[in-house]
Amino acid sequence: PPPDPEAESMKQQLEEALGTSVKLEKEGESSKVTIQFSSPAELYALIAKLQQKSEPTPLPPADLNNFTI
Repeated sequence: PPPDPEAESMKQQLEEALGTSVKLEKEGESSKVTIQFSSPAELYALIAKLQQKSEPTPLPPADLNNFTI
């Protein structure tokens, strides 16, 4: 099936926030996020970004059981 526009939007938001390529994969009943990095320094930078405490952006309701990747 073609990629879901909502899933593609989430992927793009993650890539913008993290500054690197992100891959979303559907695996049965769950999904997986893969974040690409090329060096230990990039990994440390990703960890720092993920640990930042900020106000979350309000998200529209999503039916995570029915989106396709």
